[in-house]
Amino acid sequence: MWNLCNKKDRLWFKWMHTYYIKKVKTWNVKANQAAWTTQKILKAGKYLTEARINIEEVMTGKEYSIREGNITSAECVLCEAADESHDHLFFTCKYSSNVWEKVMYWAGTGRKAKIWSEEISWASAYATGRISDATIYRMILAGAVYYLWQERNWRIFRKNKRKAEELVRMIVQDIHCRGSKWINLEKKLQTLNFYP
Repeated sequence: MWNLCNKKDRLWFKWMHTYYIKKVKTWNVKANQAAWTTQKILKAGKYLTEARINIEEVMTGKEYSIREGNITSAECVLCEAADESHDHLFFTCKYSSNVWEKVMYWAGTGRKAKIWSEEISWASAYATGRISDATIYRMILAGAVYYLWQERNWRIFRKNKRKAEELVRMIVQDIHCRGSKWINLEKKLQTLNFYP
């Protein structure tokens, strides 16, 4: 998200700015006709605002912690074992790692998720184009970040906890539902017709 708002030198960022952002604050863009993953990325500001996270603080690229409102500690609400940060919340937390491990196993990706910057670098190098594995990986990335963020917020604001397996199931279901619309994913999704 930070790159989308601040770096406009890559082709995808230029495309996003040309077709969706158009001199509007990234957080205010309404891209209803965009791909599912693009919509999730553009809605990130809404989720940050709901969680009472200062968007400008996030955009500086610094690690953040939340100490106001309903949140009395910077401790990760998913694992309750470390302070919350971007990398911890989405990738290195025991709960998040469990979600990633199961979804990556389901997709047949023989690797574990890394920290955010390494994951984005890997995706830029290996998950580009329209081949089914790349498309599914991008859907996994968007889905995992979305559902992990949602789970975090549910635990804070609704006092509701779900097991990692439930998030994995929702990610897999979303990928099947959204992927079924694309002909090039049909065969791959047939081989992935199971829950991890």
